[in-house]
Amino acid sequence: MVRRVKRAAVLAGLSIMLGAVPAFAQDNLDRGKTMRQVYATDCGICHADPRTVAASTQQRRLAAFLEQHYATSKAAAAAIAGYLAGVAQAERQARPQRPRGRKSGTKTSN
Repeated sequence: MVRRVKRAAVLAGLSIMLGAVPAFAQDNLDRGKTMRQVYATDCGICHADPRTVAASTQQRRLAAFLEQHYATSKAAAAAIAGYLAGVAQAERQARPQRPRGRKSGTKTSN
């Protein structure tokens, strides 16, 4: 009986110690990577085009969602959301601006 209790205590201790190792390693996996690289390796598996994610929601809401579900910390969630906001901004700037006022190509009557 005592032997079983000791064995259970040892197994519990080992599982706690081994459970902490992946959490520590996970923080170090992204160290030294750009947010583009982090997105490609962590998010790009399911969301290939960051422009679609960037256009789908606001940066603040995306950061909160990432923090709750995917990111390892609040800072990591904010960094990825910031990267996606930059992608969305670049996409908006790349689109040609339409002239305001009259539609182009329409004739005026004299």
